[in-house]
Amino acid sequence: MDLFGAAASHDRPQPAHQQFVNLRTGTQAEFKALTYAFAATRFGESCIASTPRGICSLGFPDHRDAGLQALRARFPAARLREGELDGLQQQALAIVEGAPPDEEWPLDVHVLGTDFQAATWRLLLRIPGGQTTTYQQLADRMGQPRAAQAVGNAVGANPIAWLVPCHRVVRTDGKLGGFAWGLECKRQMLLAERL
Repeated sequence: MDLFGAAASHDRPQPAHQQFVNLRTGTQAEFKALTYAFAATRFGESCIASTPRGICSLGFPDHRDAGLQALRARFPAARLREGELDGLQQQALAIVEGAPPDEEWPLDVHVLGTDFQAATWRLLLRIPGGQTTTYQQLADRMGQPRAAQAVGNAVGANPIAWLVPCHRVVRTDGKLGGFAWGLECKRQMLLAERL
């Protein structure tokens, strides 16, 4: 379970998401207009949103109203437009469905967060598929061993499920811990990576 060190629990090596996800941060002013869509996935119905610079939200809400409320809460000043899945959103959802990512054509994600949150999310991208780590190990890796709770809060604020793999973080006692989209969704994601 050691971050970046333990062998994966399957025969087929899986890349760390940093190899195919290009995470960029932005200011609230850059999120004025978002296009969002709902789509069925192996983890349930997704709500995915993007700006011209990349995917800005990907979640698995219990129902569509909850997905829309989450978008409005995260981007209160944005104009939200529901549409058909665009090419970038299709690329993101294909990866969610298990398609091999194209490392030569990285997926852009455009997120809103603090510097600390962004640093935490970038560290999540480095966890290889099929492996887990703990909040404490992430804090240690960041050089802030007393910041495990702050790291946990940053992990919980991750707006891009699966692609920024917060599901790979568990509690020190090995229990799943929390997950914005429910523990069953987290369990299914972890199982999908162990096949």
